[in-house]
Amino acid sequence: MKHLQNLQSIADANDDTRASGTPGYAASRDYVVDKLRAAGYSPTVQEFDLPVYRENSDATMERVAPTAKTYVVGTDFATMTYSGSGQITVAVTNVNLTIPQTNAPGTTLSGCLAADFAGFPLGNIALIQRGTCSFGIKAVNAQTAGASAVVIMNEGQAGRNDVVAGTLGAPDVTIPVLGTSYAVGVELSAPGTVPKIGTDTESAIRTTYNVLAETAKGNDGNVAMAGAHLDSVVAGPGINDNGSGSGALLEIAEQFAKVSPKNTVRFAWWGAEELGLLGSEHYVADLVENDPAGLADIALYLNFDMVGSPNYVRFVYDGDNSRFPSAPAPQRAPKGRVRSRTCSTTTSPRRTSPPRRPRSRVAVTTGPSSPKASRPVVCSPAPRASRPPSRQLSSEGPRVWPTTRATTRPATPSRTCTRAIDATPTGRPSTRVAGPSASAIR
Repeated sequence: MKHLQNLQSIADANDDTRASGTPGYAASRDYVVDKLRAAGYSPTVQEFDLPVYRENSDATMERVAPTAKTYVVGTDFATMTYSGSGQITVAVTNVNLTIPQTNAPGTTLSGCLAADFAGFPLGNIALIQRGTCSFGIKAVNAQTAGASAVVIMNEGQAGRNDVVAGTLGAPDVTIPVLGTSYAVGVELSAPGTVPKIGTDTESAIRTTYNVLAETAKGNDGNVAMAGAHLDSVVAGPGINDNGSGSGALLEIAEQFAKVSPKNTVRFAWWGAEELGLLGSEHYVADLVENDPAGLADIALYLNFDMVGSPNYVRFVYDGDNSRFPSAPAPQRAPKGRVRSRTCSTTTSPRRTSPPRRPRSRVAVTTGPSSPKASRPVVCSPAPRASRPPSRQLSSEGPRVWPTTRATTRPATPSRTCTRAIDATPTGRPSTRVAGPSASAIR
């Protein structure tokens, strides 16, 4: 409870939020690191890039010629996530539009090719149609061609007529980018149309952090890992989601510092989970690229999320859908994941005879309050090649940490939980921090 009270105090001092990319998250990071050091750990802070977006006020759009008309945000148009800022009043140039629509859904090429912008008048607003490629590609092509703003209209087939409330995927443009319904796009495409567009946004790459620590003793070739996301949503302090998981994990780590486990236990506090699991995905991607043997050494991962909820559940992740298929056939698990064929729940008692490979299995019961407490989850990792001794995870001195940092942003951005990214707007508040998206960005 003390950890939760302290996280609440951090939020109180930082505009009631601990979201990644904000001072409240940095203070939460400091708190966890300080507590880990006090318990005798040598924590590391892992940096990674976080694309952020904030819309400071609602966008505006009106038609000033040939006749005046004001469009309503959320009803007629929406600001694309990662849009740039600007106030623009200039003529529209149509970019390879198909009006009326005769193409199959998703096949309109408008704005996907540099050739679509041949002869584009410098400084005009580019009117582009949804389809084929991502909104981000269309916007970047338009900016490269000299457009001062972009309007992306919906494609026009059944189910693709409403306002396009989308994402550009990353902060790659500096000009305003709006999405509209198909009907509004048809209006703007008329000869002589001059819109007035206004956006007020912040779109940038910030740095955020994971925090990791592990026990000084234990088998480094058979790591039991436990994690919880440390960030909150922008709209609140996140004391249950996920201060409860972070605080519980911190208390467990403090108690684990007093024992000598058989296997190395690694703790992780993830950043930017609320923006799409970005911190944990960065950690795994970094291991895949730089330390695949270290990834193979992780035998088990336990996740702690909203453990303060009264309706909590305990789940075992079925990594390839083989035990409870949700697809026509079991799916292949990503490399490095524990597959369900080697991780199963069994009703038999824990074996007392020596295993074939000592120190190669981890057993975790579901807890004394569970009716299934006698059913251990046993995960037996495959034999691994030897690895060099584990690296030192800390440097000395107050709040000075070793860091690893992504040098480039992933080519395919991660998913977001903050906004509708297809044709159906969700009515989110106008001020927000958004993460990138991997799905339905076109």
